[in-house]
Amino acid sequence: MPRMKISSQYYTAAEVREKLGITQGMLNNYIRNGSLKPIVPPGKRQGVYLRSEVDQLARETEAFLVTRSKVSSSFGRASERDVKATVEITRILFGLRESEEATVQRRLTWIKRNPDILYALKTEEGTVIGYAIMLPLKQEKIYKILRGEEYSQEVDADEIETFEPGKIVNIYLMGIGLLPGLSHFEKRTYGSRLVAGMMNAIIDLGRRGIIIDTLFARSDTPDGIRILKRGFTEIPSPTHARNFSIKVSESGIPFIMEYKQALAESGYGNNLYCIQPSTEVTGFRP
Repeated sequence: MPRMKISSQYYTAAEVREKLGITQGMLNNYIRNGSLKPIVPPGKRQGVYLRSEVDQLARETEAFLVTRSKVSSSFGRASERDVKATVEITRILFGLRESEEATVQRRLTWIKRNPDILYALKTEEGTVIGYAIMLPLKQEKIYKILRGEEYSQEVDADEIETFEPGKIVNIYLMGIGLLPGLSHFEKRTYGSRLVAGMMNAIIDLGRRGIIIDTLFARSDTPDGIRILKRGFTEIPSPTHARNFSIKVSESGIPFIMEYKQALAESGYGNNLYCIQPSTEVTGFRP
């Protein structure tokens, strides 16, 4: 095998950190999510990184930050007027099991039952460009969905749990969707805001004293699976979709720790998760 020209073709880890302006922990995240792949030259112990890949990532990161500063959006609970737009995005991305009108009516009954389950991402002009849904359901119901025996789009309103202080719930993260046709950088920007918005919504449940036992989700898309693998544990699936869960009491990922902190401060979670209100937690933001 020809000897690698490390100086001309590759960066060392230290050079990568300097080039991207990141910490070793952030470099490890890039490696885990596949953005960078270390190569160990023959006779060496330390990995190096292809210069062209690092330079490309640096250009994308710079462009992403410029784009993010120019793109204004807001994330919050969806109103009744927003529901139709969320259904249209679902129809385009995933298809509907019922007619569009029937799906709109079903979601309206959902948010009347529990207004804190459907969220919309809007542009500065008020156009809905993304949505996220989380359904608090009985665990048995969630497992039927994960096994493909029932469908989340067909959940009845009376099956949705309400959020009440001190009440233990299990949550199925039904989906996150962005309006198609966005540029690559807009997709990354808005996608990050959707994920961060959902994390904040879950943390807010902690502030309100809502006790989450387990979070569940499933996906059959590369983007969805990549997001879920960043903190969720994969569990068996009898279908083509891949299933994931987070057992909150056992999880130490940053946004869950923020949720536990908020729950402890609400007065409902000190004994449950053994977290004191003074515990300092650093939040994760994609």
